[in-house]
Amino acid sequence: MKARDFFELDARQNSWAHAYLIIGKNDIKIKELIEYIVEQKKCLPADISTVVPENLSGKKGEIKIEQIKQLLHEINLSPLGSCRIAIVHNCERLNQSSGNILLKTLEEPPRHATFVLLAENNSVLSTIKSRCRIISIPNELNENSEEENNYIDIIESDFFTASREIEKIVKKYTKLVTLWNGEAYDVQLKKDQTKAVGLRHVMEIFNLKKEDVMAIGDNYNDQELLEESGMPISADKTRVKGKFYVPLQGEFLPADILMQKVLELKEK
Repeated sequence: MKARDFFELDARQNSWAHAYLIIGKNDIKIKELIEYIVEQKKCLPADISTVVPENLSGKKGEIKIEQIKQLLHEINLSPLGSCRIAIVHNCERLNQSSGNILLKTLEEPPRHATFVLLAENNSVLSTIKSRCRIISIPNELNENSEEENNYIDIIESDFFTASREIEKIVKKYTKLVTLWNGEAYDVQLKKDQTKAVGLRHVMEIFNLKKEDVMAIGDNYNDQELLEESGMPISADKTRVKGKFYVPLQGEFLPADILMQKVLELKEK
């Protein structure tokens, strides 16, 4: 499957991700992919914002927090055309501070925005990777090799197989619909949906008691969801209240930390 085919599928189904992470050093192919995204989304040149490390030697090559703040300021402006696109080159050079600021917007992106993150290698902050649809492109292609030209490695491809199974299961229940939000699947009612209503309906379908349900959230729109669960967990005490609190720690998201702990307890 060519990388172009992957994006053509998104275009046909109008299922664009809010953020893509393209890993590789094949600048020509990557440029073609960016041009295709811009063309298909009908994005005007004035609506494209770009971040490039100031230079690529040592620590001076890091993407600084000021650069990301400026990018986010631009991307949050209303587009002159149909959308805005943010391109971050060498995002493996995000440091913890600039990465955390970008992460917050990737968690709650503007509806009109698409992020295209580029990296030469896989050493991107795991919190950033978890919010993106990831594509890895071979660094060198042999133009005479049909097999190599058609090759695209979608990282964690087992996830994509599993995702189709999840969607297949949810389709059995006509009142439900599932959407991938970049981190997990949101299970929703087809009409009048909120996160709390979705959780309530899932509890009814699977005959779950409130005290047996755990929910975690980090934003204002998660408060109602947490109140529906018997074990409400806040990942940001400044925004939502819960009986328990799991903070962001380094590269691990609060939900990652929580599930690691749950699995550890299960093994004991």
